[in-house]
Formats: sequence, C-alpha cells, structure tokens
Amino acid sequence: MFFHKNRLVRCVYSLPVLIVYFISFMNMVFLHKGYLDQNPQDDYAMIKCLIVYFATITGVIALTKTAITEPGEVPLQFDLLEESFKESLNTEDYGIERYHATVTYCRKCDRNRPVRAHHCILCNKCIMRMDHHCPWVGNCVGIYNYRTFVQLVLYAWISTSFVAGACGEILLREDGQTDNWNFAGFVVSWALFVMTAMLTVYHLWMICENSNTIELTFHKHYNLFNFGSLTNFQQIFGPPGLHYILPIEFSLNPEAGFIYPIKLENLKGETVYFTNKVLI
Repeated sequence: MFFHKNRLVRCVYSLPVLIVYFISFMNMVFLHKGYLDQNPQDDYAMIKCLIVYFATITGVIALTKTAITEPGEVPLQFDLLEESFKESLNTEDYGIERYHATVTYCRKCDRNRPVRAHHCILCNKCIMRMDHHCPWVGNCVGIYNYRTFVQLVLYAWISTSFVAGACGEILLREDGQTDNWNFAGFVVSWALFVMTAMLTVYHLWMICENSNTIELTFHKHYNLFNFGSLTNFQQIFGPPGLHYILPIEFSLNPEAGFIYPIKLENLKGETVYFTNKVLI
C-alpha cells in the first residue's frame, strides 16, 4: 500500500505494519522482563539474547524491505518483447493445459500479462508471480519481495521460539517465582511461534514445489514449473550467497517474472520443455 496513489489509503494500510513493528519490539521486552530479570544467573543468557536480537533485527529489516519493495508490476518491457522470445501453442497439440502456461489478458489493466501474474484488487495492478496481498507488510508479495517475505517469517519463527522457550522455562520453575511479564511473554510468543512456524514450513514447501498460494488454491492439479527443489529454490533466492540468509540486494535474471522454465505434456503423452520463451 506504500505505492497507492491515495495518501489516506496509504496511512490506513500502514497501521498493520506498525503493529508488526510494535510486536517485534515487545518480543525483546518480553525477553528481558519475562526472562533475564528473573533469571540473571543463566550461563546461556547472553547466547539467547544475541540470537533473539539478531533474528528480531534481521526480521524487521526483512519486513521493511518487503513493505517498500515494488513487488513486481508487469513492466513495459513485457509489451515490447521481440517475436524471437515468443512461441505459440495451439489447442490441437496441448489441449486445455496450454491455458495454464500462456500469456493472459487482464480486463482491469487492459493489457496482456505473463503467466503466473495476477491482478491485485487492492493495489489495482497485475503482479508477476503474485503469492498474496499481505496486510501485515502493507504490500503485495510477488516476484521481487517474496524472498524477503520468507526471511521475515523465518526470523520471526526463530525469535519467538527462543522467547517462548525462555519464558516457559521460568514458568516451569519449582519456586513459582513468576510475574505477569513472564506469563504474557510466554502466551504471546508461543502464539506467534505457532503461526510463524506454520507459515515458514508452508512457504518453504511451496518454494521447493515451485508453486504459490494462488496456484495452490486455483490450479492445484497443474504444476508446470516444478524442475526439482534446487532449481525451484534458486528461481526465488538466486545463486548461493549471503542473500540466502540476509535481506540484502541481489540481481534477479532480467526476464524473471515473465519467462519461466515450463514443462508441458502434449496430447500424444510427450513431455515438451520450454526454457527461454513466452508462450502465447
């Protein structure tokens, strides 16, 4: 929503993002008030603090990057693609399955869009490899910010797991010396841990399958993009590097978002591979 033309809309949809920032801050408060203040003699306290600090700060950076990054609006370059990049498929050879692999037309945008692109009614534009519109980051999650979104939920999972475990350790002590900070820290962190754990596993699984939330919902019987977990993973995260674990910049392939490796089965039962073509 940071890209919406209406200033009032931008302000309203920024509120959930501010809530996430506040929760991230409170996660560290719970660590101190609900654990460190009541267990100052813990030999591993410093290690736990460093892990929570690193995960929380990195998660906040990933949140910010996801929120302010243009998620993948279909560029003008797509309309100007040379004919050499295009290949036509006909129904006689591939049947109805061809419609899951070819360029589609968006009536709202009044233009063609690449395969895997979908129109977001909130952003009012088509997003390449759109996964979903996330109110908690105030933005669509698409080809250009999906990696940092996954890093966000992963680091949220790590930080809340340590805080929930630390506060739970105090709650289980035999001396019964607990307070409201400890109880609140355990309840809130445990709830967030469960949610972020499910999100992390879900999105990592989809990356390995080369799918996304929209495709899994509406086209779950078709997966034309699965070329093995490693290849699928590198389509989102790129070649190996620090950007795998840190929300730092790296360069995607210039055609990322509108040219995908695709495998189609024709009506003869043969599998046909397309690697550098926009199918129409």
